[in-house]
Amino acid sequence: MNLSGHSVQSVMAYYKIPQDRLLVVVDDLDTPLGSVRLKPKGSAGGHNGLKSIAQCLGGSNAYARLKCGIGRPENGNVPVVDYVLQRFSKGEEASVDDILRRACEVARACVTNGLQAAMNAANAPKKGAAKAGNGKKAKRVDKPS
Repeated sequence: MNLSGHSVQSVMAYYKIPQDRLLVVVDDLDTPLGSVRLKPKGSAGGHNGLKSIAQCLGGSNAYARLKCGIGRPENGNVPVVDYVLQRFSKGEEASVDDILRRACEVARACVTNGLQAAMNAANAPKKGAAKAGNGKKAKRVDKPS
């Protein structure tokens, strides 16, 4: 995933996809687990996959990204590279199922309704949901050996 820019660039060239029609779906540590955020552009924010894509697109960050929240680890001593590769815990699985469903809905809305309408729907707070950034940390379980 850290070198995904090469694949994105190849697919865009083969299918003649303009950059303004690109939607990149990524995991995001700074988005709470279970939340999605759709943005029209932005920085890589430390995400190596997004850095690779920008580099392969000539340094441009002007493409839409759908950030799927995985939250930050409860234990601050867990290296990020280990955390993002760990399995989700049983308690997190419902959130993961929900985020996958919502990510598919948002991607479909981008195609059918356009980016702005999809952003308005995707980024609106869910009824009864706590505000994003409530500080809840995510738990992970070690991968089986």
